[in-house]
Amino acid sequence: MRNFINARLNKDNLFNVLFFLLFFISLALGYIVPQPLGVILALVMFASAVILVKVGSPLTFDKEKMEFTTSLGKKTKHIGLGFFFLVVASAFLGAVIATPICDAFNITGGVFEHLIISFFTALFAALYCIIRNLPIAVYFKKEAWTSLELTGGSSSSSSLFSDNRTRTSMDYSHLPNNVWYSSHVRRYRR
Repeated sequence: MRNFINARLNKDNLFNVLFFLLFFISLALGYIVPQPLGVILALVMFASAVILVKVGSPLTFDKEKMEFTTSLGKKTKHIGLGFFFLVVASAFLGAVIATPICDAFNITGGVFEHLIISFFTALFAALYCIIRNLPIAVYFKKEAWTSLELTGGSSSSSSLFSDNRTRTSMDYSHLPNNVWYSSHVRRYRR
């Protein structure tokens, strides 16, 4: 158990906890502050959480292997679309867990019930990444979204890496599914 905890005391998980706090605050602002200002503040806080985690997290991307390297040297291949599934699953679990808690303490409707659901939603999203020792910033990096785009919407690892040379070599930069395509287009449009 001690090794499990010690393995998670790293910079990546510090940003996961920071994202949890800022994500919870952004969800809470949507309920606490009167509308429409509450929604605007919630969106600004969520955007700042994403930017802070994205910029601060020490992730590197290898274009040849199409994978991220964490601060601990762990290799991972995640796509940005996975974040939406993570949030939906976290919201569902948050509602399932928060409902009996609210019933036990006679909290019905209103801001407090929404805050409890928001707390568990943000907590489960961060806990998933902390337990897997995965920086949540991997979902916000540009390369996590372009790797999905390069495969034509498929997220399976076999199709993602099947024709690696045509996607990563500058010899094929004229192909729209190549990682160098945008620089090739810019070079010849001048």
